[in-house]
Amino acid sequence: MYDNVLGASSGSYSSLFSTGGDATLKPADAKANRFKPVVKFIGPFYLGKGKSQTHTLKLPMYVGSVRAMVVAGQDGAYGNAEKTAFVRTPLMMLSTLPRVLSIQEEITVPVNIFAMENQVKNVTVSLQVSGGGVQIVGANQQSLKFTQPGDQLVFFTLKTGSKTGKATIHLTANGGGQQTKETIEIDVRNPNPVVTLRNSQWIEAGQSKELSYNLSSSSTNNQIKLEVSRIPSVDISRRFDFLYNYQHHCTEQLTSKALPLLFVAQFKTIDKTEAEKIKTNVQEAIRQIYGRQLPNGGFVYWPGNAVADEWISSYAGMFLTLAQEKGYAVHANVLNKWKRFQRAAAQNWRMPQEASGWQQWQSELQQAFRLYTLALAGVPEYGAMNRMKEQTGLSIQAKWRLAAAYALTGKMKPAEELVYNVETTVNPYSSMNQIYGSSDRDEAMILETLILMNRERDALQQAKVVSKNLSQEDWFSTQSTAFALMAMGRLAEKLSGTLDFVWSWNDKQQPAVKSAKAVFEKEIATTPKSGTVSVKNQGKGALSVDLITRTQLLNDTLPAISDNLRMDIRYANLNGTPLSVNDIIQGTDFMAITSISNISGTSDYTNLALTHIIPSGWEIYNERMVAPKTENVAADGSGQSVSKYSYQDIRDDRVLTYFNLRRGETKVFTVRLQATYAGNFILPAVQCEAMYDVNVQARSKAGRTTVSR
Repeated sequence: MYDNVLGASSGSYSSLFSTGGDATLKPADAKANRFKPVVKFIGPFYLGKGKSQTHTLKLPMYVGSVRAMVVAGQDGAYGNAEKTAFVRTPLMMLSTLPRVLSIQEEITVPVNIFAMENQVKNVTVSLQVSGGGVQIVGANQQSLKFTQPGDQLVFFTLKTGSKTGKATIHLTANGGGQQTKETIEIDVRNPNPVVTLRNSQWIEAGQSKELSYNLSSSSTNNQIKLEVSRIPSVDISRRFDFLYNYQHHCTEQLTSKALPLLFVAQFKTIDKTEAEKIKTNVQEAIRQIYGRQLPNGGFVYWPGNAVADEWISSYAGMFLTLAQEKGYAVHANVLNKWKRFQRAAAQNWRMPQEASGWQQWQSELQQAFRLYTLALAGVPEYGAMNRMKEQTGLSIQAKWRLAAAYALTGKMKPAEELVYNVETTVNPYSSMNQIYGSSDRDEAMILETLILMNRERDALQQAKVVSKNLSQEDWFSTQSTAFALMAMGRLAEKLSGTLDFVWSWNDKQQPAVKSAKAVFEKEIATTPKSGTVSVKNQGKGALSVDLITRTQLLNDTLPAISDNLRMDIRYANLNGTPLSVNDIIQGTDFMAITSISNISGTSDYTNLALTHIIPSGWEIYNERMVAPKTENVAADGSGQSVSKYSYQDIRDDRVLTYFNLRRGETKVFTVRLQATYAGNFILPAVQCEAMYDVNVQARSKAGRTTVSR
């Protein structure tokens, strides 16, 4: 209610900043707006003494009670009046659809017709649909006969094709001289995996290369992009797409999605529309991060956590500082509280003597990163910096990060002393917690340090390493991706040069390109399905050229996966009796019970994400809306205790659960569901993955489910 009333002026993005929910940073297409609230505000009006006025309001499709409220005031006097009225007409209609549909599905749409008076005898109900590739199966018009006031049901069948987007359903009922209409918007999604293919070439000055592509006939949401870069390739389209489409929203990932947006303008020319989207996304991230700050100034990993996360506090504060530097409004109180938290932590830090070597290494990198963020914010903690500099046995990563802190303050001599003859290559690793990093992330940090130290030649060599990492088909974590894009953005800002080339598409010459930007990006039409792009380098330096195709499968035929995790999914009724969902009766309440086991034998896993996407014809029973629980546990239908999780995000069409899993441990999570809509639907694959290690994942096989009337 607060959001609907006091937040009324905050626009369509206001709900994105509430704790939890399914906020996303991607500037998506317009979503279906199902709920049309009956809220009207008119006035103010002036009413003379002894006068009266009548105002007419047109309400949207609505059945129920409304309250009219009038407030009057003049010269300090105040008065109010209100009256409740029941809204009804002789002929009324009520229909329902799920929040989303998937491609290649069939659904039965129930429409309930109410004849409220004797005059309504014969009623004709018609249905029309537009957009989203949705078609009507069978008749689009049906007739009903009423002998007395009452209600009757009619059913229409809709079928989705291979297109996605927003569909609009128009329903009309006529009878007894009355007419009623209803409009329902629904999103058509493709829940299947995205496949990205990349054709890369390195073109020397004066040379030409030809790149080809071929789109599959069994794919949808196709996209083709040409990228030409005068700096080592950053695979900008694929990496930004990865961040834009990443569905998990802890504070680290929220920050990682927005951080590279601060540097997009350093890579390429952006038009007014894209600039506005970037601005909106960065502002959304800033406002959401505000909600993750504790009273002591630190930031938490998940909303609701009681203890600040050290690395996340540094990372989120770094983003806010850089955003302010780029001209975004950042609340001074938020930054000041964060600076106090960081300074206290930096001053009190001591190497944990009793900890393992791995824990000590993480602790010193946390401190070095903390000192870097304080220097970036203009409040360097020199005492802590100098004490750390004199410490023996510092890791490669800690030395480079501390050197960056000195470089930010203009003290190049201690920075050079720290990294004299120090390697720029990091041994491969990945961390699921504490520092949320990888060797790829750390090598990008080293690149940033070289840029800050004005070592441009060394920076260019390191950029080739980062570019090679980015250009591989290997998976990158959100933080590794964000730091790599940020570092390459700083390099693009630092290095001068000109893009100078001509190109053609399917033998059709395109406008020549001559630009001071580091990257040229152009989207190419997806028809015909195959073609070639030719590029001739007319500049003095080599060019990196990438032709990237992005498609989404029409049918998910990927096999089940079990890498260091084992997943078992079963369905049961509320009494715990096993249930098949191949064909399930409409109205059935049941449980999806997912067991995840750590079968690595060697490692404890943290920050695992279980993504359970629900078929369109099912609905999630959100038990949190009924009875609050004192602990984040539940029980399945058999009374079995269900495991604790760190955080859970329940959305319209999916449940995202985040948890830790010790070696040899099994955790069980349940989702209570109802088979709500009749039809035939995609049963999406369920996936569990470590958010910071691609080698830890499990995935079920996708299928189909039928809900029968």
